Amino acid sequence: MGFLDDEKKQRLKDQLASGACVTDALESVFDKVPLILMRNLMRDFKSDC
Repeated sequence: MGFLDDEKKQRLKDQLASGACVTDALESVFDKVPLILMRNLMRDFKSDC
């Protein structure tokens, strides 16, 4: 994730590790959520949200 600064990367990691919904976590660090990234994360984490 080279397009996020260190603070945003850590925030995203922390939220996902604590079980946050993928879409909510992504929206907290991106102004506009990259759709391919969201799709891949949801598939990788088998997310239903």
